[in-house]
Amino acid sequence: MNMQQKRLNGWRRLAVLPLMLLAVLMLVLAGSLGTHTAHAQSTLSATFSITGSAKLIARTTLQISGTASCTLPDGATLPYGSPGGTVTVTQASGRVIVQAQGGYGLPTCDGTAYPFQMFATLPAGSAPFHGGRATATSNLFISWNDALGNFHEDDLLTGPLVIKISG
Repeated sequence: MNMQQKRLNGWRRLAVLPLMLLAVLMLVLAGSLGTHTAHAQSTLSATFSITGSAKLIARTTLQISGTASCTLPDGATLPYGSPGGTVTVTQASGRVIVQAQGGYGLPTCDGTAYPFQMFATLPAGSAPFHGGRATATSNLFISWNDALGNFHEDDLLTGPLVIKISG
Protein backbone atom coordinates (compact mmCIF):
# COMPACT_ATOMS: atom_id res chain seq x y z
CA MET A 1 0.00 0.00 0.00
CA ASN A 2 2.88 2.31 0.71
CA MET A 3 4.26 1.70 -2.78
CA GLN A 4 0.90 2.55 -4.38
CA GLN A 5 0.71 5.82 -2.49
CA LYS A 6 4.18 6.80 -3.78
CA ARG A 7 3.18 5.95 -7.37
CA LEU A 8 -0.08 7.88 -6.99
CA ASN A 9 1.74 10.92 -5.54
CA GLY A 10 4.17 10.78 -8.47
CA TRP A 11 1.28 10.77 -10.97
CA ARG A 12 -0.37 13.67 -9.12
CA ARG A 13 2.85 15.65 -9.38
CA LEU A 14 3.04 14.93 -13.10
CA ALA A 15 -0.58 15.97 -13.59
CA VAL A 16 -0.10 19.24 -11.65
CA LEU A 17 3.06 20.25 -13.55
CA PRO A 18 1.28 20.98 -16.90
CA LEU A 19 -1.40 22.95 -15.03
CA MET A 20 1.27 25.07 -13.34
CA LEU A 21 3.01 25.65 -16.67
CA LEU A 22 -0.31 26.62 -18.26
CA ALA A 23 -1.01 29.09 -15.42
CA VAL A 24 2.44 30.68 -15.80
CA LEU A 25 1.96 30.92 -19.58
CA MET A 26 -1.42 32.61 -19.12
CA LEU A 27 0.05 35.13 -16.67
CA VAL A 28 2.87 35.94 -19.09
CA LEU A 29 0.41 36.40 -21.96
CA ALA A 30 -1.90 38.55 -19.86
CA GLY A 31 1.05 40.71 -18.81
CA SER A 32 2.25 41.12 -22.39
CA LEU A 33 -1.22 42.12 -23.59
CA GLY A 34 -1.38 44.81 -20.91
CA THR A 35 1.91 46.34 -21.96
CA HIS A 36 0.73 46.85 -25.55
CA THR A 37 -2.43 48.73 -24.64
CA ALA A 38 -2.09 52.41 -25.58
CA HIS A 39 -3.34 55.07 -23.19
CA ALA A 40 -3.41 58.74 -24.05
CA GLN A 41 -2.03 60.99 -21.37
CA SER A 42 -4.42 63.56 -19.96
CA THR A 43 -1.88 66.34 -19.92
CA LEU A 44 -3.63 69.63 -20.37
CA SER A 45 -2.09 72.99 -19.77
CA ALA A 46 -3.75 76.29 -18.99
CA THR A 47 -2.64 79.88 -18.45
CA PHE A 48 -4.50 82.81 -16.95
CA SER A 49 -3.65 86.47 -16.47
CA ILE A 50 -5.43 89.65 -15.48
CA THR A 51 -4.60 92.63 -17.66
CA GLY A 52 -4.21 95.79 -15.61
CA SER A 53 -6.37 96.09 -12.56
CA ALA A 54 -9.90 95.10 -11.64
CA LYS A 55 -12.27 98.05 -11.84
CA LEU A 56 -14.48 98.52 -8.77
CA ILE A 57 -18.12 99.34 -9.52
CA ALA A 58 -20.33 100.56 -6.63
CA ARG A 59 -18.11 98.71 -4.09
CA THR A 60 -19.92 95.45 -4.87
CA THR A 61 -18.83 94.41 -8.35
CA LEU A 62 -15.47 94.01 -10.05
CA GLN A 63 -15.01 94.37 -13.80
CA ILE A 64 -12.11 92.12 -14.72
CA SER A 65 -10.32 91.82 -18.05
CA GLY A 66 -7.75 89.19 -18.76
CA THR A 67 -6.54 86.43 -21.01
CA ALA A 68 -6.77 82.69 -20.69
CA SER A 69 -5.59 79.78 -22.80
CA CYS A 70 -5.50 76.03 -22.74
CA THR A 71 -3.74 73.37 -24.77
CA LEU A 72 -5.02 69.85 -25.44
CA PRO A 73 -2.75 66.86 -26.03
CA ASP A 74 -2.08 65.95 -29.68
CA GLY A 75 -5.07 64.39 -31.42
CA ALA A 76 -7.57 65.47 -28.74
CA THR A 77 -10.92 67.12 -29.56
CA LEU A 78 -13.57 69.16 -27.77
CA PRO A 79 -16.83 67.22 -28.28
CA TYR A 80 -19.17 69.44 -26.24
CA GLY A 81 -18.35 73.00 -27.21
CA SER A 82 -15.93 75.38 -25.65
CA PRO A 83 -14.17 75.28 -22.30
CA GLY A 84 -15.27 77.67 -19.60
CA GLY A 85 -14.01 78.89 -16.29
CA THR A 86 -14.47 81.13 -13.31
CA VAL A 87 -12.41 83.80 -11.63
CA THR A 88 -12.61 84.15 -7.86
CA VAL A 89 -11.35 87.38 -6.27
CA THR A 90 -10.57 87.45 -2.56
CA GLN A 91 -9.78 90.54 -0.49
CA ALA A 92 -9.44 91.37 3.20
CA SER A 93 -12.00 94.00 4.15
CA GLY A 94 -11.51 95.07 7.74
CA ARG A 95 -11.60 91.89 9.82
CA VAL A 96 -13.45 89.82 7.24
CA ILE A 97 -12.56 88.21 3.96
CA VAL A 98 -14.77 89.08 1.00
CA GLN A 99 -14.99 86.94 -2.09
CA ALA A 100 -16.78 87.20 -5.42
CA GLN A 101 -16.82 85.02 -8.50
CA GLY A 102 -17.63 85.44 -12.19
CA GLY A 103 -17.36 83.29 -15.29
CA TYR A 104 -15.70 83.37 -18.71
CA GLY A 105 -15.53 81.16 -21.77
CA LEU A 106 -12.91 80.31 -24.37
CA PRO A 107 -13.75 79.61 -28.02
CA THR A 108 -11.38 76.64 -28.19
CA CYS A 109 -8.37 75.04 -26.54
CA ASP A 110 -5.56 75.57 -29.07
CA GLY A 111 -2.90 77.32 -26.98
CA THR A 112 -3.94 80.82 -28.08
CA ALA A 113 -4.37 83.39 -25.31
CA TYR A 114 -7.97 84.61 -25.70
CA PRO A 115 -9.12 87.86 -24.06
CA PHE A 116 -12.13 87.84 -21.75
CA GLN A 117 -14.09 90.37 -19.73
CA MET A 118 -16.28 89.39 -16.81
CA PHE A 119 -18.00 90.76 -13.72
CA ALA A 120 -17.70 89.37 -10.20
CA THR A 121 -20.39 90.54 -7.77
CA LEU A 122 -20.31 90.09 -4.00
CA PRO A 123 -23.14 88.14 -2.37
CA ALA A 124 -25.86 90.18 -0.63
CA GLY A 125 -24.91 91.26 2.89
CA SER A 126 -21.17 90.94 2.28
CA ALA A 127 -18.66 93.58 3.32
CA PRO A 128 -17.64 95.71 0.32
CA PHE A 129 -14.54 95.53 -1.85
CA HIS A 130 -12.16 98.49 -1.63
CA GLY A 131 -9.26 99.80 -3.68
CA GLY A 132 -6.00 97.96 -3.07
CA ARG A 133 -4.51 94.51 -3.37
CA ALA A 134 -6.48 91.28 -3.73
CA THR A 135 -5.88 87.79 -5.06
CA ALA A 136 -7.47 86.14 -8.05
CA THR A 137 -7.63 82.45 -8.89
CA SER A 138 -9.16 80.85 -11.92
CA ASN A 139 -10.41 77.41 -12.74
CA LEU A 140 -10.93 76.16 -16.28
CA PHE A 141 -13.27 73.23 -16.89
CA ILE A 142 -12.67 71.23 -20.07
CA SER A 143 -14.56 68.21 -21.44
CA TRP A 144 -12.51 66.52 -24.16
CA ASN A 145 -11.82 63.30 -26.04
CA ASP A 146 -8.28 61.99 -26.39
CA ALA A 147 -6.87 60.63 -29.67
CA LEU A 148 -8.28 57.18 -28.84
CA GLY A 149 -11.80 58.51 -28.22
CA ASN A 150 -11.67 58.27 -24.41
CA PHE A 151 -13.73 60.97 -22.69
CA HIS A 152 -12.06 63.20 -20.07
CA GLU A 153 -13.24 65.99 -17.80
CA ASP A 154 -10.62 68.18 -16.21
CA ASP A 155 -10.81 71.17 -13.90
CA LEU A 156 -7.54 73.09 -14.00
CA LEU A 157 -6.75 75.65 -11.31
CA THR A 158 -4.46 78.60 -11.99
CA GLY A 159 -3.25 81.32 -9.67
CA PRO A 160 -3.36 82.85 -7.19
CA LEU A 161 -2.38 86.12 -8.81
CA VAL A 162 -2.00 89.35 -6.87
CA ILE A 163 -4.18 91.99 -8.52
CA LYS A 164 -4.95 95.65 -7.87
CA ILE A 165 -8.52 96.83 -7.41
CA SER A 166 -9.02 100.43 -8.48
CA GLY A 167 -12.00 102.71 -8.89
